[in-house]
Amino acid sequence: MFLLRFLRIAVISAIFSATCMPAYAAFTAKEFLQWEENSISSYIQTVLMTANTIAARNNEQQSKCIGNWFDSDREDNVRYIIEIMGKNSDHHPMSVILAIAERKCGSFEYNKPKN
Repeated sequence: MFLLRFLRIAVISAIFSATCMPAYAAFTAKEFLQWEENSISSYIQTVLMTANTIAARNNEQQSKCIGNWFDSDREDNVRYIIEIMGKNSDHHPMSVILAIAERKCGSFEYNKPKN
């Protein structure tokens, strides 16, 4: 039951994330930064929410770190992420967001459970 609930959350998050970004693979932060401010903020929050959900299932400390860091000052942290994207405009925006989250709260590489 718990696994089914997690799977539903992951699928919903993935669908939401996928609908927030263009379907073409060459999407870059340069193009992303041309979006409206509300759309940029929503996208950043969605990526971090998804990362936080995955972290919560693998590393509770990392999950708390992501939540505490971003929630400490959302507006300032969105501005910070946008600033970093401006310096890395040839990368996909999701990769920039996740790189920042990793720098703040640790790697997203998890050991797979042994059967």
